[in-house]
Amino acid sequence: MRIGIPPVILTAYFPSIIYEFRKLNPLANIYVTELGANTIKKQVDSGAIDLGVIIMPFAYQGYKVYPLASSANTLLVHKSHPLADRTEVAFCELAYEDFLILDDTYMLHDKIISNCRNSGFEPNITCQSSQWDFLAEMVSLNQGVTILPLPIVMKFTSQNVKRLKLIEPEFPWDISIIIKKGKYISNLMKSFIKFAREKGKKQSYFYTDKAN
Repeated sequence: MRIGIPPVILTAYFPSIIYEFRKLNPLANIYVTELGANTIKKQVDSGAIDLGVIIMPFAYQGYKVYPLASSANTLLVHKSHPLADRTEVAFCELAYEDFLILDDTYMLHDKIISNCRNSGFEPNITCQSSQWDFLAEMVSLNQGVTILPLPIVMKFTSQNVKRLKLIEPEFPWDISIIIKKGKYISNLMKSFIKFAREKGKKQSYFYTDKAN
């Protein structure tokens, strides 16, 4: 079974999912490839991978979609930032910020830019990276702001960084598994999808949770 997972999602959700699934299925051959979500769609189409993990919203035509987990995205700012004492921030208030964002292999990249444009401004992107921890470190050095999923941010500990809820629009991080329609779904694939969805529901974080 070949699975394509974006590195950010892999870090947030899948270490325990894959570890526990392997314990239950010790003879299964599972190959995980780290790819950006935009690349994963192409790999699913070509048949290079069997299952893809992507961020919603997603064009359903041509795919079977299995919702996996949902959490909040969060804004990271330096502790000295004028917004640092706030608990929530609207996108329109970020018009003059320097953005540090994941690169364009990630669907989150496109969603951030779209939300900024819908709020009436073009984001000033000063740095793009495929590494979420690098972006968080850059915020801790007061080099700009970044937007990352809350389950990932919870793994980053720094007294120099504050995390804030994003509103107007609300900005959830919805994760799904996709399979190309017409593809044979093996018992192993069915079992993995069921197991991952059950585990994923227990790993969702929003600002009403203890994660805040």
